[in-house]
Amino acid sequence: MTAGAATINVGLNARSRLMLWLVGLTLATSSIVLVEPAPYDVLVIALFGGLLVTGLRFPREMRVAALALGLFATGNVIGAAASADPLSTIRSLSIRLYMPLAWCMFVGVIASSPATVMRAIWQGYQVAAIVAVTWAVAEYYGFIDLGDLNAGLRAKGPFKDANVFAPFLVPVAIFALAQLAGPRSWSAKLWYGAVFIWLAFGILLSFSRGAWLNFVVASALFSVLALVSLPTYRAKLSWLLLNVLVVLAAVGVLAALTTTSNVASRLADRAVLTQKYDLQLGGRFYTQKQAIQKIAETPQGIGPGRSDEEFGLEPHNLFLHVFVEGGWLAGCGMLIFIALSLYRSLALFNWRSPLQAEFLVVIACVIGVLTQSLFIDSTHWRHLWLLLAMLWGLIAAHRHDATTG
Repeated sequence: MTAGAATINVGLNARSRLMLWLVGLTLATSSIVLVEPAPYDVLVIALFGGLLVTGLRFPREMRVAALALGLFATGNVIGAAASADPLSTIRSLSIRLYMPLAWCMFVGVIASSPATVMRAIWQGYQVAAIVAVTWAVAEYYGFIDLGDLNAGLRAKGPFKDANVFAPFLVPVAIFALAQLAGPRSWSAKLWYGAVFIWLAFGILLSFSRGAWLNFVVASALFSVLALVSLPTYRAKLSWLLLNVLVVLAAVGVLAALTTTSNVASRLADRAVLTQKYDLQLGGRFYTQKQAIQKIAETPQGIGPGRSDEEFGLEPHNLFLHVFVEGGWLAGCGMLIFIALSLYRSLALFNWRSPLQAEFLVVIACVIGVLTQSLFIDSTHWRHLWLLLAMLWGLIAAHRHDATTG
């Protein structure tokens, strides 16, 4: 970590409580996204401005990654300027400039004091996720009526889309699962077990096939990584037994839900690999084919936010999405950024630190959401950029440990 970053650790002593409270508050509002800019966005911008004024510094480990994101942002600006309707790109372009800046802020804040900031993030995120599921379940079962015509079909809570609501819950569910392995009291383990089941319930009621895939990949990957990292055979056996209990509890909840005809019919309808609209002319896979052709024909991109107008449907693939709208420059910048993030993470698997448990949760969730991103446009997902910031904050912390230890 740079000398500047080390300076933050000293500076944080005077303002740490306020900063941590603001970080927690920001994350606690992150599930309220019915309007844009969302409260989370306003708080992130205000927090970023305040931290810059009071001496926020960035670790040198993020420089190449930030350069790659600079290519991503530049490509989107060029695509917007060269598009057939530049004014229609303003909203999406502003989001694609804002998200990398939010990433920079969170990396700098986490690198300044990794353990305390990560704790504040998870506490706030946990509040947001529990509120989101409680809202979604209450609306799904008709306890509250907000005039949503889709209520009772797919749970989405304070989100505009069930396909964003459910993936948002996955990281907190995996974090709760991780707490079951630690040396915590039984009351704490019961709490985190209940949180895990409650969030899994919310993910199920979203009837989002992509989110289900995300959840399964992240849960399975974390369970395997945690098993490998445990130091004794007794600890490994206990973790395996705990996983069996979690699976049995999940099966029990699923069995109870299927006794409700509405849920059972929705599960039968959604629990298939492909839907009719995936395969039909003008559907998901047809649009992806069209997007690939457009990428070859339009190196500068069609402009942020113009896929729906161009094809009649979004490409439903993060990697196609950034290439077709931001052009080759933006697409290559994003690919470099993601590849570098995963590559730099490899060293942390052998990290002997209490923060390694945090890393295992984050890397499992990053891979889970990237897997889902093969089937959905996650370019604007706030929690994806947050996870990547958490990953880079931990990369910087690991580097600092390696150089000072």
